[in-house]
Amino acid sequence: MTTLQPQSQNENQHPNPSLEQVFSVSLTKSVTDPSPTNANVTWQQIINYFTLFTIALIKDGPMIAFCHMVGGTKLGNINGLIHAIALDFDKLSTIQMWDALALAKRLSTHGIVHTTYSDRESSLTDQEESRKELCRCFRVILPFDTPVAVEQWSDVWHQFAVAFHQFAGATCDAQCKNPNRRYYLPGNPQGQVFLEAW
Repeated sequence: MTTLQPQSQNENQHPNPSLEQVFSVSLTKSVTDPSPTNANVTWQQIINYFTLFTIALIKDGPMIAFCHMVGGTKLGNINGLIHAIALDFDKLSTIQMWDALALAKRLSTHGIVHTTYSDRESSLTDQEESRKELCRCFRVILPFDTPVAVEQWSDVWHQFAVAFHQFAGATCDAQCKNPNRRYYLPGNPQGQVFLEAW
């Protein structure tokens, strides 16, 4: 089972896949797409998929799940193991977002952090106060070196959620914790997206 230890303490018990490791994903064109495309791809291909997107002015659009799926809509049926975790955070400060990014980089040699559709830049003019305004919405995606079975998912999700809360004061959106969830690619009605992939 995946555990959460900083890389310097325990190199073998948290997500540290290579760029060429193969992951199972399910891709759909939109939330109403009844026919997901299951594929086996490298982490580098997943990064390319996220970074070569068009800024979305509407929320609905391409989606990804980090496992093979059967059936369309936002929630489908899992066919196999789960290859990465995605954690959603809503209405946090910019400071908390940077802290979550720092923790993600400590936990895994590879990952993606990006703002989501509901993210807003601060409207405050004072720079220090603007970094504290609770307006940031973002997602952290970390791949597993060993895929996780559905039966283990609740424990694994909880471990990650606790770690991000303790380190960054960031509470994960529990409505997005189900293992069969598909996630939208980055998009924002203001046409502004922060994305860092490694």
